[in-house]
Amino acid sequence: MLILFSIPGVAVIIFTLLLERNYSIKQSELQATNIANRFSLQQKNMLDDIERLARYIAQQESKHDELLTTCPNYFELFKSLYNNVANIGMIDLQGNVSCATSGQVKNIADSNLKCITFRRL
Repeated sequence: MLILFSIPGVAVIIFTLLLERNYSIKQSELQATNIANRFSLQQKNMLDDIERLARYIAQQESKHDELLTTCPNYFELFKSLYNNVANIGMIDLQGNVSCATSGQVKNIADSNLKCITFRRL
């Protein structure tokens, strides 16, 4: 007789646990989606910053007849303003690096050095 009275209680407990499990799964999915959305927004903002930086540099450098042999002062300024930029540099058409804020001046064709490299956040 006691077993018959406990069956509804056990059923309620199991039902409640299933509801709680489903709620926890939905909350975890929502949290993962929010993290992914924040990450993609951060990536988009970083790419937008780099695009603005590249356009500004192109505009400034187009005013010169020849490629500069040393980095302009604003390269270091941009590098300090954008903490995700690890290096800014300029290369000629042959892949020769004319300047790099990292101090590494290698031929692009001979290395995997990029003009703008990123630092992990």
